[in-house]
Amino acid sequence: MDKPLQPPRRQREQLRRRQEILDAALRVFAIRGYDGTTMAEISRTAEYPLATIYKVFPSKEEIYLELVHSYVRQLEERLAAAVKLSDRSPLERLESCARIKAEFFQQNKDYLKVFLAEHGQIELAMLPGTRATEEPWRALEQTYQRMTDLYADLFAEGIANGDFKPLPPRDLGVLYLAMTNAMAWQWLVADTEQRNLGDQMQHVLTILSGGICRHE
Repeated sequence: MDKPLQPPRRQREQLRRRQEILDAALRVFAIRGYDGTTMAEISRTAEYPLATIYKVFPSKEEIYLELVHSYVRQLEERLAAAVKLSDRSPLERLESCARIKAEFFQQNKDYLKVFLAEHGQIELAMLPGTRATEEPWRALEQTYQRMTDLYADLFAEGIANGDFKPLPPRDLGVLYLAMTNAMAWQWLVADTEQRNLGDQMQHVLTILSGGICRHE
C-alpha cells in the first residue's frame, strides 16, 4: 500500500512553527489571562522573533481565537461521535457526553483555564451587532451552535419517545451546556486532584433528570 503523501517540506515547517506558537500562547494565556498576555511574551515563550510571530498571526486576538476554536472543534467531534450511537438511549448518550467532556477538560487543563476565564467575553463578542459578523468569531459561534444542537437533538429524541418531559429541547441544550461548563469551572478552581470531574458532570444529569425536590 502506498504511503500517504506528505506536504512539501516548507509547508511542514510552516505548520510546525504555527503549532509551536499556538502551544506557547496557550501556556502564556493560561498563566496571564488574555488581557495580561502580550505578543512579546508569546514570542519569548515560543522562542521565535516577534516579527515571525506577526507574520504567522497578525494579532493576539487571532491567536486566541484559533486556540479556542481548535479545541472546541476537537470536543465537538468527540461529542458528535457519542451522539451517533443510536443503540443507546438519549439519557445514556447524554451520560457519555458528560464523561467525554470531563475527560477532555482533564486532559487539557490549560485550555480549560483559557476558555472559561474568558468565556463571558467570548459570548459578548458573539452577540448580534458586535464582532459576530467577523469570520473568526462567526466560525466560533457556529461551532457553539452545533454543540448546543447536539444536546438539543438528544433532548428532543427523549421527549419524542416519552423519556423526558415535554420542555423546549433547545432550552434544555443551552442549560446542559451552561451547567457542565459551570461545573468544570468549579472543579478547576477547587482542589482538582481531590475531585473527580466526571462524577461532578453526572450531577448535572441527576439534577436535570430528577430535579432537586423530593417527591412523595
